[in-house]
Amino acid sequence: MPFQAHTKKMFAEYAEIHDDIRLKSVLGFESLFRQYTPSATAPGYEFVEITSPESLDHVHRGKGLYMIASDFVPALDRRDACSLKIEGLPVIYRGQADLVRERVKSHLDNTRYVRLKREKEQSPWTRCIKLDKSRGNGGIDFDAAPFKAFRWVVLVLPLPNSTSAFRNCAEWGFDAVFGKPLASNERASGPSPLALDEARIRFAPG
Repeated sequence: MPFQAHTKKMFAEYAEIHDDIRLKSVLGFESLFRQYTPSATAPGYEFVEITSPESLDHVHRGKGLYMIASDFVPALDRRDACSLKIEGLPVIYRGQADLVRERVKSHLDNTRYVRLKREKEQSPWTRCIKLDKSRGNGGIDFDAAPFKAFRWVVLVLPLPNSTSAFRNCAEWGFDAVFGKPLASNERASGPSPLALDEARIRFAPG
């Protein structure tokens, strides 16, 4: 086999294996979420109600998938709503991060978060939760108007030692079960519903 044909075959095989791993991971998270529905009392999850800046320090610090739920209704274009509720509150955002606590602070306590990062001469996150169509980097202050009139809770699925690619699969598995939350608007796109349907057949036990 010519050299170029050999390397082309290697790349094609790698891509196929990588795609299968991604699909199996998404289906694995789909199964996890169906068996252990995310809730404040479900095993494996960490729940925090955000009532003060200090309460944010109880959010899981490390790697994981996080969900933000609130009775605040985002002023965004409607789509099929996420069906999951936590403590009766609709999940309006889900994301993943290496440092979940810091990421959640960037979303919900943005002014203090940005100020602290600048005091430390560090770069803050600039792509944060947006609950309307205004321009800018997003981020809210949960204890300022109009948001302080509403409840805010965070649920985390810790995923220690995970990669960003693996946690993306957690996001897509979540969406497959519950639907994508209204304010989630990440750049990475997951497998199509058709690809997942085909994968369920291909990877079915037996």
